[in-house]
Amino acid sequence: MKQAEHLTTPRAVIQRDTEEMSHNVRAELDAVIRQHVLFLQAVEERHLLLRKRAQVIVKPYDVAGALDPLAMGL
Repeated sequence: MKQAEHLTTPRAVIQRDTEEMSHNVRAELDAVIRQHVLFLQAVEERHLLLRKRAQVIVKPYDVAGALDPLAMGL
């Protein structure tokens, strides 16, 4: 019986350590994923802002080109 207890104790310790490491790795991975999601949202917001700014800049040229091709430098 002592030998069985001796074998199960290290196994239990290893299993506990493995579960603890798995939990820690999952927590770290979740944190990294959350951080990446925030970065992606910031990039998308920046993209939309720059796209709107570009449309404001380009719009007068589109209108001018429709009315007068020479205004576009053609």
